[in-house]
Amino acid sequence: MTIKRVIVLGLLAFFSATTTIGLYLLSKDLIQTEGTFIRSFPPHPAEFDKQLDIHYNSYYFAGYDKGILYLGNYTAPLVVTAIDTSLIYSQEYRIQPESSNFTFKSLQLRVNPPYFYLSDGTVPCIYGGKINNWKAGLLMSDLAYFTLLEPVDSTRFVLRSNKSNTGENILGTFDLRKEDKLKLAENLLEKQSDGDGIFDTDGTLLYSKATSKIIYVYHYRNQFVVADKQAKLLYRGHTIDTTTKAQIKVAHIEKGNQLKMYAPPLTVNAHTAICEDLLFIHSTLRGKYDNIKHWSNASTIDVYNVTSGDYVMSFYIPKLKDASLRNFIVTPTQIFVLIENQLMSYTISNTLQKELLKAKRNTALNQ
Repeated sequence: MTIKRVIVLGLLAFFSATTTIGLYLLSKDLIQTEGTFIRSFPPHPAEFDKQLDIHYNSYYFAGYDKGILYLGNYTAPLVVTAIDTSLIYSQEYRIQPESSNFTFKSLQLRVNPPYFYLSDGTVPCIYGGKINNWKAGLLMSDLAYFTLLEPVDSTRFVLRSNKSNTGENILGTFDLRKEDKLKLAENLLEKQSDGDGIFDTDGTLLYSKATSKIIYVYHYRNQFVVADKQAKLLYRGHTIDTTTKAQIKVAHIEKGNQLKMYAPPLTVNAHTAICEDLLFIHSTLRGKYDNIKHWSNASTIDVYNVTSGDYVMSFYIPKLKDASLRNFIVTPTQIFVLIENQLMSYTISNTLQKELLKAKRNTALNQ
């Protein structure tokens, strides 16, 4: 082989390698930063394991700890159902709240062992107790009305309330130990230029115990807000879709001075869950290259790293007789999904497991 030919072959190999690397970096950059809405589907991040008929579609996930799922029930708000993660054993408990004259309209349960919390933002009130006896004492009854609430620890909560003068959504923290218990975070939720501050800022509220972060994901636009447990803004992140503006139509009702949606909104982020430093979002939108058959027959879950805000991957949760998931929770080893009256478990495989372990290590290093 001549020296000239060796040089030519070497140059071809070099350009081939650099082209491959360049295309990989470009595709990764397109997926994560340029908003072209291209999803990445690694093979089988979560594999179906079991299915359990829970008979009613009124259950929701209230918490998880040490191999036990805790389910609340919208139609029986004082009943707690504990199910082991193998979906074999279950036990019902009844919460015994301290007597009061309250008229409950929207009781919500959160279980954060060894404690549990029962709240109703329409009263407003917060009850709390321990899961060893399920007796609930009144913790608060003189707070502002709230629409969402998540426990931070045994005495602190993060909540969503409404501004008294405009009705706009606002996030805040509540600390039972302090004299000035309620602290509102005026800057976290941002209404759009022509928005009402109510519907256009609607979303889901999460608290990550592993990272001590508050996460708020907007329903109708491609944005989420990450704050520390004092509700101080860390950053504003974006989901990979391109819906920067909430597509909602709101009408003003003169009677009662109320606002009401008069057309179905375009929901971008329907449901959310948090595990370690990973944010899981049920997106209703189809990506540019998503397989139409797969997308139509499943719920799409997009995964993000909360610390960096980066998009990680996507995977599908199959629908059940055209019904999409309505609630889900993620543990370090499994994903549990509620569809209609069915509870299903998925085992997290190596691809997603590696991301969870990486997130856990990064969290430990940053603490």
